[in-house]
Amino acid sequence: MRRKELEKRLNRLAKEHNATAIWSEGGNHSKVAIQGVETTVPATARSTSSPPGASSATSKGI
Repeated sequence: MRRKELEKRLNRLAKEHNATAIWSEGGNHSKVAIQGVETTVPATARSTSSPPGASSATSKGI
């Protein structure tokens, strides 16, 4: 998932739950907090990893 898509999805989910997504920007990542739950969003897709068990096109030789 691209970063902009993730940002839109998090903002939409927060709005659906009558909450606000609070974003703070860092050098290599951003932080987002929704109803007291905070997580980081990497600045580039290269620094993300797939969850265990997830398949990717490159691992299948596609």
